[in-house]
Amino acid sequence: MISIKCQNGIPWQRRLAPIIQNGLKKVGVSSNINGMEGIPMLLGPNAHKRFESGNFLQVNRYFIGTSPKDVHENVSISWNGFNGLGYFCLQELDYDRLWNYIRKDEILPWSSGTKYLLCDQVDNGRSNISLENWKRRITVPYKSRSHISRNPPPLKTDLQNLKATITFNSTVAIESLLYGVPTVAYDEGSPVYNFVGHKESDIVHPDREKLFHILANCQWHYDEIEQGLWWTRLNTKKGVRLCEYNT
Repeated sequence: MISIKCQNGIPWQRRLAPIIQNGLKKVGVSSNINGMEGIPMLLGPNAHKRFESGNFLQVNRYFIGTSPKDVHENVSISWNGFNGLGYFCLQELDYDRLWNYIRKDEILPWSSGTKYLLCDQVDNGRSNISLENWKRRITVPYKSRSHISRNPPPLKTDLQNLKATITFNSTVAIESLLYGVPTVAYDEGSPVYNFVGHKESDIVHPDREKLFHILANCQWHYDEIEQGLWWTRLNTKKGVRLCEYNT
């Protein structure tokens, strides 16, 4: 039994919950929406934190994709945490999935600038370090980019002449890498944590295509979810957290 935890006042959750339920029914798994029984499946990372104990499924924003439908019709699904803290059951990868989301020529050449961009973000309280303590540890001058909730300019406009993008655990790190900017991730909650450097003096150039293949296998389109296809991969928690995953 899966208990889908949904906030009816949030449109994407209200839309997705019955899609998940329909898909689970097709693969023979019983479910309810906001019921009392079953493994919690949490839509969104913050509203349902009281259910984050024992085994639970986490549904969060997509990781990679360059078209509007990727933003609105894809989500990542993991066990027992989101982004880098989640178990995505990646024992076997489908190497065709990535090209559903990007073209190979969208992985831009590495930049070789001189400046640093810090991507500000909300600290969701899942780290041993606060957002302000993180900023105090940074020793290089940087330009700060506001959190997306404050409607900053398009990211591409801030990714010019950069030596690196400095992030905490935000998925903006993925887009930065796609644009060819070396990226630092301080917190293991970042989906790219195990593939990049962890401080601004540690500039790493990972195999981005390999990383993007991994991330594409962490996310699911609504059409796939309505067929229950995600359950084949995640019916049992397996493997390691994404922040511990080695290629």
